[in-house]
Amino acid sequence: MINRKNNSLKDMSYTYFTVENINYNNIESEDLEKKQFLNDKINFEKNKFKEIEEILRDVFGEKNYKILYEQVNNSFFMKVIVKNINNSETFKLKVKISKEKFHIDFFKNEINTIIEIHRLNLF
Repeated sequence: MINRKNNSLKDMSYTYFTVENINYNNIESEDLEKKQFLNDKINFEKNKFKEIEEILRDVFGEKNYKILYEQVNNSFFMKVIVKNINNSETFKLKVKISKEKFHIDFFKNEINTIIEIHRLNLF
């Protein structure tokens, strides 16, 4: 007969069922990288509409308008909401905005005029 000494485990790190410490910082840094990439992409797309913003400032002057950037089918476009736009301002926008680079849609309702400006894909 073999005499065995009963020795209970005080430190479980040497057992078969040891679970490693998982570092979640990598996952968080990947999320930060994705967010940074998306922010860079949005800023890059917004810069393509800088000349349109200058034209809007020139045409509308002191008039209040709101600029929104939206995305549909992975394509960004500018949405401008203006109250009480008149025909001369509409005409000025159509003349000053390049038809080779941008497509413009006007949607009028009782209160606002919504102008959607889409960038044409030039390759």
